[in-house]
Amino acid sequence: MLAFDGVYAADDNDRPRFQVLLAPDDDEIARLTASLAQRITKLLDRRSLGPDSDPEESDSLRRDEPWLAGLYAAAVSGRTAYGPNAGRRVTRVGDQIDPESMDFTLSPRCASVDGFNLHANVAVHAEDRPRLERLARYCARPPIAMERLEPHADGRVLFRFKRPWRDGTTHVVMDPLELLEKLAALVPAPRAHLTRYFGVLAPAAKWRRLIVPESSSAAVIESARQRETAATETATSAPDPTAASAATSYGASQPGPWRHGRNYVGGTDETGCSSSTFWNALAAWGE
Repeated sequence: MLAFDGVYAADDNDRPRFQVLLAPDDDEIARLTASLAQRITKLLDRRSLGPDSDPEESDSLRRDEPWLAGLYAAAVSGRTAYGPNAGRRVTRVGDQIDPESMDFTLSPRCASVDGFNLHANVAVHAEDRPRLERLARYCARPPIAMERLEPHADGRVLFRFKRPWRDGTTHVVMDPLELLEKLAALVPAPRAHLTRYFGVLAPAAKWRRLIVPESSSAAVIESARQRETAATETATSAPDPTAASAATSYGASQPGPWRHGRNYVGGTDETGCSSSTFWNALAAWGE
């Protein structure tokens, strides 16, 4: 999540004026994390989604889409949902460290309360636009870095982490279908918002038009229209219009067919490897 390091308040002319706030200290982050943990837990209880609720009655997804619910549950717990390895944890590779001997000292402005973690130690100066762009691109990065995904000698898929986990894990090894399970759990549901704006940036905020430059908004809309037109022209001439159709839907921020979700999740990495290459490679490994 990206947030302002300050607030907008009305000046003498009732116009929004940005007020910079001091950086939070560790105690403030700890109190905020505790507050979030308490409020989110209460919200789940009010919606009958707490640990003491009956999942069959409260979880409509589990009742209406049991296969998808099982997929989500396995993904968040690091287990395999279906197939011969159902219920087993994903195979990890690396120097396993005894959890009792691990040092869980947190970084500055980071806190963990009852399973809720908050990391707030990254700040970008207002004039450092390139770094802000890098941070935004990092937040919007695809789920898989293709250069760290490779076939294993026994036909499985090996994914190497950028940095070792705290317990020493450096790789995970999965069957191709197990990897597809993890990716399927990341496919957004139909008509789900992938980017949300809050506060003065919310679509219906009173001050939004005074804060967001109209020229920038118009440029973004025009760029989306150009991408849509180009993708449509490509779709009419390309032998396989699936990728172009998906690019049209998501590029214009419009809901796309569920079957195009795989293209959205695969994406195109920095090396130019498209999602179709990714899925074709997995199909080859599976065979």
